[in-house]
Amino acid sequence: MAVVVIGKSICPICHETIREGDEIVYFSPARLPDEFAFLSDAGVHRGCLESASYGARALAEHDAGLRDLAAFHSRKAPVLRRLRGTSPPDSAQVVWDIAAETGIDAVEVHAVLNSAEDAGMLVRQPSQAPPDPTTGRRAELLRLTKRGEEFVAGEDE
Repeated sequence: MAVVVIGKSICPICHETIREGDEIVYFSPARLPDEFAFLSDAGVHRGCLESASYGARALAEHDAGLRDLAAFHSRKAPVLRRLRGTSPPDSAQVVWDIAAETGIDAVEVHAVLNSAEDAGMLVRQPSQAPPDPTTGRRAELLRLTKRGEEFVAGEDE
């Protein structure tokens, strides 16, 4: 959520200071098209947003970005939970197997793994095993870090 300091933060639309009592719309740092990047992680005057020709569209794009983020988060837990149950912990995993077992599309599984790796929840290395002769798919060694284990434990509570 945007951090707005009353009396110091500036509305990115009208460039006026946001004051006590102003009605404010908060834009989180959700994915927004480039044309609305100036609104990301900002507070704006409601009147400015409503009177701007692009206001309704910017708000709709922001809401769509939040829905995408929530949906992505809901897919992250089952993928990482699946990794927690591997035995031995560093056994090779194939993304398509994880996708089949979780019911999540393989492209989404890749996105979750990339995001988890970027967030320090996952360590991933290529497997030394040869690719599967039938599919040509290569396995990876995937291991949850302490942070990844904590994330999964929090989702299970």
